Amino acid sequence: MKKITNPVRTIVAMVLLTATVLTANAQSVGEKFQKGNLYYEITYFDSEKPEYNYVKVVPQNNAEPYWEESQKPQGDIVIGKGVEYEGNFFYITAIQESTFKDCQQLTSVELGYSIETIGTSAFENTGITSLTIYNAEEIGDNAFKNCSQLTTITSYIKKIESVTMGDNVFENVDKTQCKVTIPENTISAYKNSKGWSDFETFKENFAIGTQFRDDIFLCEITSLNPYEVSILEDYAPNTTPEGDFEIPATVTYKGTQFSVVEIGKNAFLEKDANITSLTLPNTLISIGSGAFASMSKVKKIHIPASVKNIGQGAFHSCYVCTSITVDKDNPYFCTKNNILFNKDKTRLLQYPIGIKDRYYSTPTTVKEVDGFAFSNSKLEKITFRRGITRIGNNACSSCDNLREVYIGSTIDYIGDNAFYSLNIEIVHFCTALYALKYVGKDIFPTLYNETRTLWAFQDDYEDWEQYFTDINYMHSKLTLLASNVKYGIRYGDKKEVDIVALDVEEPQPENTQSGVSPSPYFVSSAYNKQRSNSYSFDKLVIPSSVEINGETYTVVGIAQNAFNGCTSLTSVTIPKTVRCIEEGAFKGCTSLNTINLEVKDASQIRMGTDVFAGVDKNNCTVNIPKGATATYDSSQKWSGFTLKEKTATSVATVLTNPISIVGNNITVSKVAGKSVKLYSLSGQVLYNLHATQENITLSVKQAGTYILQVENRTRKVVVN
Repeated sequence: MKKITNPVRTIVAMVLLTATVLTANAQSVGEKFQKGNLYYEITYFDSEKPEYNYVKVVPQNNAEPYWEESQKPQGDIVIGKGVEYEGNFFYITAIQESTFKDCQQLTSVELGYSIETIGTSAFENTGITSLTIYNAEEIGDNAFKNCSQLTTITSYIKKIESVTMGDNVFENVDKTQCKVTIPENTISAYKNSKGWSDFETFKENFAIGTQFRDDIFLCEITSLNPYEVSILEDYAPNTTPEGDFEIPATVTYKGTQFSVVEIGKNAFLEKDANITSLTLPNTLISIGSGAFASMSKVKKIHIPASVKNIGQGAFHSCYVCTSITVDKDNPYFCTKNNILFNKDKTRLLQYPIGIKDRYYSTPTTVKEVDGFAFSNSKLEKITFRRGITRIGNNACSSCDNLREVYIGSTIDYIGDNAFYSLNIEIVHFCTALYALKYVGKDIFPTLYNETRTLWAFQDDYEDWEQYFTDINYMHSKLTLLASNVKYGIRYGDKKEVDIVALDVEEPQPENTQSGVSPSPYFVSSAYNKQRSNSYSFDKLVIPSSVEINGETYTVVGIAQNAFNGCTSLTSVTIPKTVRCIEEGAFKGCTSLNTINLEVKDASQIRMGTDVFAGVDKNNCTVNIPKGATATYDSSQKWSGFTLKEKTATSVATVLTNPISIVGNNITVSKVAGKSVKLYSLSGQVLYNLHATQENITLSVKQAGTYILQVENRTRKVVVN
């Protein structure tokens, strides 16, 4: 069997590889199976190379009569590119000899692009009136002999002279009445080819791939059933459209209307025109990469409901565009605050660069940022929050106002020139460089006379010295979380590793009006499982906030697998600031018997899967705020635990520990192993930690009265 040489089939094979799950079932060459009314025989099978899995169509029986009378195929038959069998996809490459012989109830046959061979007598003496052939390399003897009712043949074979034709292929077909439709500019070839030369009526049809220019656009035919085109190039040479510009739903070629379903790559890359308004047709299905890039005067763009695909940077560098909208009935795309996303907001396609906001933080749903998504924007600060794994080529290139960038800890792909903006001053990079699967070329501009600072997650960024004058590490100022547990990836000498990793985030503000900087900063705690056997702690008190490099960060989440495998952990306290606990956060914490929760409403915590897998829930008590039982009872994630409401703590129990106040520093003694909290008079938790030393010092930002609590004893302290 020859390998597929038809380019269309090769493309189809590549597409199907990404969409079909193939299994290595015990299938073998020669095996015969039935799908629908037809039978197939495997001619080639390779579980490791599914693009070369082939079958041929065969008759019900291997000898005459080839079909039982009641089982003979009838009516219209379309034999497409392939068929699925036991989880595997097979390309149909042949019609075996005599497969449909004597099937008088057949009325029409359409043979797909993947079929190379039509065997001897394959359709001999059938009742077909219509035949469509997309591709063939060999047509056997008598293949359509005695098909006396055949009146229409449509052939899409461009190089008919290359097809091996058997004898008497169309014998007894009325060649004076049967009309043959063939591709453009092929009449001479057909009239001089064996098996075809006796037909009297030929009509040239359009060929897929044919290019033509109507009054305005250069188009390419992409489909003949139905008639469809892609626009390859915009307005004709020597024309400069102005004002409102409408792309039509149809174009006409040689008297035939074609629907416009695609705008090709860079088709409307504007150079000189003054288009201010752009209207897209409701026939449009696909918009290619860079299709409408640099349309410098277009202010608004509306995506019709019909659009299914939008390429990278389709609308980049539209300098005054402030609004992108999507038809409410479009199932594939949407917008929020005029920013273009896919429907579930996991992909950010385009930030309209005419918007004059100074700050932007990506939604927590976003996983991918398209190439050119922010290119040429006026933003000064961009935060790519944790959850984003991919930032495309040129995503933030040529942003002249951009000064500061935050990149979350989940990133693993950064494309070429992603941050090639000359005025960037500060970059916060919250993952280790080795964790990246791909780092593109020139992701930052090479330094000249400017200064640029990197706050890195781990000291493996030596190769980036060409981009930064200063490289600092986030572990330089850390806050203790529990014994031997810190925020930051490492501490001490280069061989030491912290147990808890830092993940810096900023919230996405509801309103990013110019001049309003998002705050406070957020962090999520993450336990380093690889070091779990090197450290041991039994009680963990997660604070509501930490201070790093002079900035206060709010703890809002517990990351995926944060404390996975921490078998010594018996007790954990989770503050009310936490909004999500991700997959496997406390998985394998087999000694955990107490969970103290300060969150009153269980629905406010987004829970991943297997958060407490391996925890003995029957012997684990969850202490919850007073009046919170109903919300936790209704949550499946907390089922199985013993829920216990906390009793109100009396503030009359006076703290007697020694306290000293110097300036804005409050030092409390004899607290080793105890929980320590500091509140403002309004009830805001300023500190919430588990002391590991006898004396700890708490710094406050301003004078005032505060409430200090050690375990269940409290005391007012005044800072002058």
